[in-house]
Amino acid sequence: MVAKFGDDTILHPLLDNETWCDVTGGVKKGRVFGFGSVSNPASLLSGTSSTIREPEDVYECVREQIHEEINMKAVELEAKHQQMREEIDAKAATLDAKSAQLEAQQKQMCEDMEKMYATMQSMRES
Repeated sequence: MVAKFGDDTILHPLLDNETWCDVTGGVKKGRVFGFGSVSNPASLLSGTSSTIREPEDVYECVREQIHEEINMKAVELEAKHQQMREEIDAKAATLDAKSAQLEAQQKQMCEDMEKMYATMQSMRES
């Protein structure tokens, strides 16, 4: 910062993106250390606009990045929620089918037992 803006630290901006990128190793895999994922890394390094002088500008930049990450997480969570709902619905349908099958088997067994009882009664009477 001293090399770029001079010895008077009062004249230094709160954050200079070019200096920050130089010190932290630059943009790697679309990310900048301390900023997280950057959708457009060139926007951090473009001309004089890369120098942020006001705390409000820093706040807005961080807020936008956090907002983007929250939106991406919300989309991921919604997709997982939908997948889980579909899996639960499929399992419920399977359980319903098995329950119906068991009820039919139980009914058939009761009918068979009634026939056997009737046969035994008629054999006993004869």
